[in-house]
This record gives sequence, structure tokens and C-alpha cells, in this order.
Amino acid sequence: MNAFARVLLSFTLTTFTSIALAQTAPGAAKDQKPLPGTIRGWAVHPDGTPLWSVEIEPVRPGGASAVVLVSQKDGSFESKPLPPGRYRLGVSLGLNRQPGQAYSKTYYPGTQAMDQALEIEIVESESPRPITFTGPSMRPRATVRGTVVYADGTPATGVDVFLTQVDDNHSTAHVWSDAKGAFQFATFGAVDNEILSKSRDGKFEAAKQLIRSADLEKPLRLILIQK
Repeated sequence: MNAFARVLLSFTLTTFTSIALAQTAPGAAKDQKPLPGTIRGWAVHPDGTPLWSVEIEPVRPGGASAVVLVSQKDGSFESKPLPPGRYRLGVSLGLNRQPGQAYSKTYYPGTQAMDQALEIEIVESESPRPITFTGPSMRPRATVRGTVVYADGTPATGVDVFLTQVDDNHSTAHVWSDAKGAFQFATFGAVDNEILSKSRDGKFEAAKQLIRSADLEKPLRLILIQK
């Protein structure tokens, strides 16, 4: 082999090796140790199956909130590095309030009582130990429907209807009644709700009603009264 051929072969091998290393770098990153100051682990249902695509919220006992984590298909989750301190971890703690919460408030390791929650201490220089968080079962889906009418029985078209879960971490769902005064909400059951209706000009309002969880599927009739 002449000198030119040896140089060409050496260049070809070096280039191939560089490309191969570049292609394997992302996979190698997955094997890196978890960052210090993070919370990581697995979220499971009470029956042990993965609790995935659910928001997991680390909250400081003093009320300050942190980031919201989303569990993966295998139930695994890992936060970004958090400021040192003590945190309570849970589902539906109120950081990201949604209308029609699918899960009831639950704290790590798997309790609805805040005073029974275990706190997780974040130390900046230490790698985390994975935890297993037993979350709640998903609430059953429910449809809340009914009609809004004026006192004389005339359908109330295009009025506001508001539905709110009765707990301390909810937000309010909103729809407008249709041409026949009908309305419908797709929500979750196993929790009481409150419903009310108002005309857009604010001159008419229906009294707020409490809907018990067992009655969510029963048709409702809201009557608008002039204020």
C-alpha cells in the first residue's frame, strides 16, 4: 500500500468513527445519572397499574408552588432541578386548576389528608432516590345536561351556564344554551357540583343549584328570574 492509500484509509476510518460516536451520543445520554435536586419515581393506580399522562404537583408546605410534572406511559416522572427545601407531592393540589377534575386531591404516598402526607426533602448536592406514589383512581365520566327557561317557560337562548366542582382545587366550566335553551357538560362524576345560569346582559339569573354526585346524570331545569 503506498503512502497516499494509507493516508486515505486513515482519514476514512477516522471519519466513520466520528459519525458513529455522534449517532450514539443521544442514547448514551439516557444512561446518565439523574440530576441532583430533582424528584423522580413512578406513579401508580391503587391496583398497581401505571398512572400516566397525569399532572403531578410538588408544593412547598408554605404554599409556594413548583413545576407541574406529567407522568409517562410507564408511570415514571422526573422534575427539573428544584430549589432546596421540603415538598409535598400530589395530584389535583390546585397548581393547574381545570374544570372537571378527573382525579381527587391525593398526596404522596397515597392519602387525601394533608397532615398524613410525607414530605420530600430536596438537597442540592444529592441525587434523588426514586419514590412510588399511589395516586387516585380516575373519576367516572359523566354528562350534565338540562334546559334554561324564563319564568314564563320560554327557552332561554344563548345564556351563560356555569358548572363548578365542589372542592377546593377546581375551576369553572362554561357553556352557552342553544336555541332551545338546552346545555350540556362533559365532566367527571363521584363529586358534587354547583350550577347556575345568567343572561349575558346580567338582568336575569337562575338560583345556584347543588347537584349531588349521584344525581349528575339527571336532566336539570334552570329558571331565570329578573334581578
